[in-house]
Amino acid sequence: MQKLVAATESLIRECLFRGVVPAEVLPQDFHPQLGKLITRIVVAHAEEWKTSAMSHQVSPPKLVDFAWRVGTTVSSDALVNMNNTSLVLSLTIQNNPTQVGVTPGLEEVQLELSKQELATMLDGLTKIKEQLAAIK
Repeated sequence: MQKLVAATESLIRECLFRGVVPAEVLPQDFHPQLGKLITRIVVAHAEEWKTSAMSHQVSPPKLVDFAWRVGTTVSSDALVNMNNTSLVLSLTIQNNPTQVGVTPGLEEVQLELSKQELATMLDGLTKIKEQLAAIK
């Protein structure tokens, strides 16, 4: 029974992600009527199974909202830290669900970046944008 389930999963995975119909991957000596039945079932449910597989794949947390502000240090123990400008970025994210039917809560992440750190981050994001544009 386990071999049958494993073979069925493998066949469905092959059909969904390579875009082939079962008749193309089944052995030539496979029972013709059973092959047609399997093909009809897979074709009838392909979109539903593909959507289900996509919703269960690992992905980064979802960005729900963000806010930012520019701050300046006006008091400090050290004169070196005075009048430093920084960006405070608050990200509201939603983690991936870990249980079916349970929506995970929101989490807030805060970053504080100096001018130099912000410039480095923007440079990196620009390079990523250019690479993505080149792919399309």
